[in-house]
Amino acid sequence: MKKGQFTVEQIIKILQEVDAGAKVDQVCRRHGVSRPTYYQWRKRYGGLEVNEAKHLRELQEENRRLKATGS
Repeated sequence: MKKGQFTVEQIIKILQEVDAGAKVDQVCRRHGVSRPTYYQWRKRYGGLEVNEAKHLRELQEENRRLKATGS
């Protein structure tokens, strides 16, 4: 799977810009992402804070390691 150019923390900051009142089209244009990508991010990361995203990433990494050693 291709790794994206944005980290989870950057994605959350982009989502927070729209929550703060910026228009979706302007934010997407400024960061170079499409509207469908923005809405996928919102569905996946909407409502998360940066510290929660770091915890989520740590859990995903731990699950990946456990699956690799358990197989």
